[in-house]
Amino acid sequence: MQTIKRFIIIIFIIQLAIISNCTQKSSTKEGGRINNIIDGVKFEPGDWEFDLPAGQAGTSLGNHRAVLKVNSTHQAAWAHIPWRRCDLNPNEKQLVLISAQTGEEIQNKIIVNLNNEFGDIVFQPAGAETYYLYYMPYKTTGGYYPVIDYLPPKDTAEPDWVNQIGKLSTESMQQLAKASVLSIQSVNEFHSFFPMEIIATKAEQEQLLGPSPKTFHLFPEYRDYPIRMQRNLPKHWVSRGLIDTFKIAARRGEYYTFQIGVFAANQRLDNLNVSLDGFKSEGGTESKKNRFQLFQHRRNRSSWQNVYEICFC
Repeated sequence: MQTIKRFIIIIFIIQLAIISNCTQKSSTKEGGRINNIIDGVKFEPGDWEFDLPAGQAGTSLGNHRAVLKVNSTHQAAWAHIPWRRCDLNPNEKQLVLISAQTGEEIQNKIIVNLNNEFGDIVFQPAGAETYYLYYMPYKTTGGYYPVIDYLPPKDTAEPDWVNQIGKLSTESMQQLAKASVLSIQSVNEFHSFFPMEIIATKAEQEQLLGPSPKTFHLFPEYRDYPIRMQRNLPKHWVSRGLIDTFKIAARRGEYYTFQIGVFAANQRLDNLNVSLDGFKSEGGTESKKNRFQLFQHRRNRSSWQNVYEICFC
């Protein structure tokens, strides 16, 4: 049994063997390709070299950055970055802006807005060039079991430049030169947040659920896209919309894994239980529900997340 507070995703890892006549192989991920362009910005691996080797103590720019482009020289440029971050307290993490051409840090910058959905930054570009905005720099103790701390915000702008810019607002930023956001990058595919850790905005979530959301919603997901977030809905789910059917294709004799996320929209869920009915194939054959067996149940350290592993045999 489980108590779920305002918003919880419970992960059900269900392993089942389906007797199937399907023997074809697929070279693409199940469920199709997920569009990696969101808000006009591409989410992709940048495949750059780590600035701090694994296991070494020190400070790193981090594994995530936004790529900005300024087309001409200006006293100040404004960048609106729809990064859709899932990390806690993004306003407590430092932003480091680097010139892609020289590798030097741009000191004159002002953080106007910084939240999980987006960031607004005004900076003094060194010229018409590309810039990297690293938004999760950290320091680490190194070794096999490192202790990692994100670097706190730091004001590096010159007071004279700040005074020249004056008070910034949504209206005043619109008058500045616009820095384009070319992409949101991770250092490689392994560290990527896309797609399951790219959050839906609050407005998108409200639009999905409607004015009177149900007590809870179920979000099935393929094994290729592990459910990771515990406090936000993925943008992928909102774009897909609420669905009540979920098709899978298992090979003969395969133990097939998929996931179901449980979303408590507006109230607690008490005494949550799992029950399973038989599955029906495209040919109409229905499996017997008594062939499902709960062979392991473990509780995570978090007080509100359980993982169920269920065998269908």
